[in-house]
Formats: sequence, C-alpha cells, structure tokens
Amino acid sequence: MIADTLYWVVVKAGALVALVLAIFAVRVAVTFDWNRYRERRRKEEKERLKMLCPHVYITMRGGQVSVRLTITSPYGTTQWVCG
Repeated sequence: MIADTLYWVVVKAGALVALVLAIFAVRVAVTFDWNRYRERRRKEEKERLKMLCPHVYITMRGGQVSVRLTITSPYGTTQWVCG
C-alpha cells in the first residue's frame, strides 16, 4: 500500500517536473533572439579585450603630446586587436 502510494507520488511529481521543464524550454525557445545574443557577446568581448589592452599610447615630442588608440578592429570585422 505504501509502496503503491509512493510510486504514484513519484510518477505524478515526475510528470509535473517534466511539464514545467517543457513549458520553460518552449518559453526560452520563443524569446531567444540570436542576433541580440551575438551583439551582446561581441560587446562583452570588446570590453574584455579593452581590459587587457592599455587603451592608449601617449608620447611627448618637443613639447607636443600625442595620443594614439591601441585597440583596433580591421574594417568589417569584430576581431579586436591591441596594437
């Protein structure tokens, strides 16, 4: 009797968990925007690369201060390089 009741509870709980996971999976699949995900990843990568790079190169020649950015990306790409 107790084994039957326990089995019934486990089966019903398993079905409920499976239903909740299925609803969650459908919700995630419907709301997921691939382009926004890629854009966010690109921005995060850019910020991470900026932290590894000194950002600018400052020189002084004859009383003139020159500042040059050190992080660049080849035209048309997102491959940021610290130069």
